[in-house]
Amino acid sequence: MKKILFLCDIDNTLIWSYKHKREGDVCVEILKEKEQGFTTPRTLELLKTVTALENVMTVPLTTRSVEQYTRIRFGDGAPENALVTNGTLLLSNEKLDDEWWYGSLQSVSPLKDEIERMFRMLEHQNTFIRVRIVDEMYLFVYCAEGVDPMSTAALLQGLTKLNVQCAGKKIYLFPPAADKGYAAKRMAERVGADLVIAAGDSEIDIPMLEFADAAIVPHDERMTGQTYRRSEVCPDRKRFSEFVLETVLAIAKE
Repeated sequence: MKKILFLCDIDNTLIWSYKHKREGDVCVEILKEKEQGFTTPRTLELLKTVTALENVMTVPLTTRSVEQYTRIRFGDGAPENALVTNGTLLLSNEKLDDEWWYGSLQSVSPLKDEIERMFRMLEHQNTFIRVRIVDEMYLFVYCAEGVDPMSTAALLQGLTKLNVQCAGKKIYLFPPAADKGYAAKRMAERVGADLVIAAGDSEIDIPMLEFADAAIVPHDERMTGQTYRRSEVCPDRKRFSEFVLETVLAIAKE
C-alpha cells in the first residue's frame, strides 16, 4: 500500500471568510467573538474520512501563524499535524516540533537582518494598514484602501532579497526557506512518502503544487496554467473544498 502525503492549503481551499459564506455553511473559526471562518458540513465529513485513512497523512500547509491556525476547529476530522507560517513551523497536536523549528531557523537566520530592515522601512508607511514579522520567519503587510497590491509588491521586490508574493491585499516577503515547495519536500522526505497530493488556490501554493505528484486546483487560469506532473481541476460551481477531499479519496483508491 502506497504511503500518501496530502498537503493542503487552508484559506479559500478548505475554509473561507464570512464574506464568502453561503446558506448552509458552518462556522469553524471565531475571531474576537465574531464568526470568521466557514466551510460546508460535507467538507467536515469528507475531512474526517480522509484523516481516518491509514495510508494517507493529511497535513495542512498554510501561511497562517501558529495563533491563526489554532483558532480553526475542524472537529473530529482535525489533522494531527499542520505546517504553519508557510511551512517553517510544524505543529503536532498543536505543539511545536522542535526539530522542524530548528531546521527552519537555521535556514531563515541568514536573512533575519533583511526581514528586520524591511520591517523598519515599512512599518510607519501609510501604504499599509498592518506590518508584522510572523513567528520570526517572514514579513507580512496588508495594503491600505486605494493601494494597488500588485504594483506595490513589484516595487518591494526591487528593494529586497526576500521573495515578494501577493495575495489579494496581502503581501508576503519570504526568505527562500519559507516556501511551500521547500516545506513539501522536507515533509515528504521526513515521512517517506511514496506519493504526494497537494491542493491550493493561490500563487503562493504553486511551488507546493509543482512538487506534488498530483495537484488539485480551482478552475482559475492563474492556477491551471502552471506545469504540474498531474492536475485535477475543480469544475465550475463545485465547492472547491469538497472537490479537493473527494479527489484525495479517489486517488487513494487507485
